[in-house]
Amino acid sequence: MHLTIQIAAEESPGLELDSLKQDLLAADELRSAAIESRTGLPTGGMGPILETLLISFASGGVGVALVEGVFGWLRSRPAGITVKFSNGDRSVEVDDRTARDPAAVIALLQALDVIESGPRGK
Repeated sequence: MHLTIQIAAEESPGLELDSLKQDLLAADELRSAAIESRTGLPTGGMGPILETLLISFASGGVGVALVEGVFGWLRSRPAGITVKFSNGDRSVEVDDRTARDPAAVIALLQALDVIESGPRGK
């Protein structure tokens, strides 16, 4: 599984992305995930420079830990930060208000196909 994370912040999005990366690298649950920073222009080459984390992992459990880690980090940051998760053509944006809602974590994971939607089979 591959997820892309981008941060929009009123001040210093690059510093915020570095802060998030350090938090994720410090999490034992994410030790098996590959976390890489990238900087670049948006598609078409116009607009602000994008600071991005590329995360690759094998199991759904790592995906859950990743999203929970991002939500925990976001709750500790000042208001005005938005995090965009992308998985292929699917993307979901969250902010500090969303990060305080546990149901939002589950909805995000389902929207990105990190966990299965609906009840599990018996």
